Amino acid sequence: MGFLAYILFFTTVITFSNLPVEAQTVECDRPLGLRDGSIKNSQLFSSGPTTSGVAAQYARLFSSSAWCIMSSQFVAGSHYLQIDFLQAVNVTAIEAQGQSRSGATSYYTQYCSTAETSSCQFILENGGPKEFIGRADGEESILTRLPNRVLTRYIRIYPLQFVNNPCMRLEIYGCSAIDFTPAPATTDAPCNVSLGMSDARINDSQIYGEGETFISTTPKFARLKRASAWCIRPNYFQPGKDYLEIDLLRNATLTAIAAQGQSNSGVSMFQMMFSIDIPEISWKNYTAINSTKPENFAGGITRRDIKTHNLKEAFHARRLRIYPLQYISAPCMRLELYGCPLY
Repeated sequence: MGFLAYILFFTTVITFSNLPVEAQTVECDRPLGLRDGSIKNSQLFSSGPTTSGVAAQYARLFSSSAWCIMSSQFVAGSHYLQIDFLQAVNVTAIEAQGQSRSGATSYYTQYCSTAETSSCQFILENGGPKEFIGRADGEESILTRLPNRVLTRYIRIYPLQFVNNPCMRLEIYGCSAIDFTPAPATTDAPCNVSLGMSDARINDSQIYGEGETFISTTPKFARLKRASAWCIRPNYFQPGKDYLEIDLLRNATLTAIAAQGQSNSGVSMFQMMFSIDIPEISWKNYTAINSTKPENFAGGITRRDIKTHNLKEAFHARRLRIYPLQYISAPCMRLELYGCPLY
């Protein structure tokens, strides 16, 4: 674990990191707005009992007060502060500070795609929730870099242990999902594992299609090397309007896609759109490098023809749509996606 302490305006900031300095995400480490008020009071929520002077709105780094749970009703790991960024953001670090001689000395962090607890996942380390270090005074703060960048809309902070009172002041660091551009993918990158279409780790309920199909060619059959395929009925086919949608349930980096036909039929050309904005879904075209036009991909046009495309630029997405444009005999597709989870 790297360690660095330095004095800034007579305030000590202690930095902890699990990443070597050269691997830290220097282009995505801006304050996201707790300290300067860019994150409004209405975007902060406390699940635990507080009083008016220590409500969620005071959970701002170097604020005159702090967010504090009533110690008499505190249950470790049960109460949380929720921050709603109103859009998808990349989170790379958390800075925590106490208040006076009080503060949470450790805490868990969750990231959530919606405000519902069922959508939340803990930031993990060694197979369990990662325990972050906090401070129990108002003079020092601790900046902890996340093991991996997290793409999310909501962050929840769960105090675990405290001195005198469970109080916290915070800043979150990162960048907007739109601002951050991932490095181009390469064929030898470690982020090129199957995401689960062919082996059904992606469930049938995560696959949706728009377009008229036969009973035996519905979206759930759009799996690489399986017996059937997703096929639009040719007489009802609408190029560029019919689509297959895959929901990965969490954000991932996509680096490649493989497309296969069925029998002697198949989609010969398709385009892709993706979404990272949760829950307000906003679809974006996957475009060619240095272009605003959607990129066209060749598809497999027989059962033995598999076209694998290593993407020139990897991208982040939770949801992916495939839009068939042209086909041979019938617009049929079987697919696999490749990449890795973002967290």
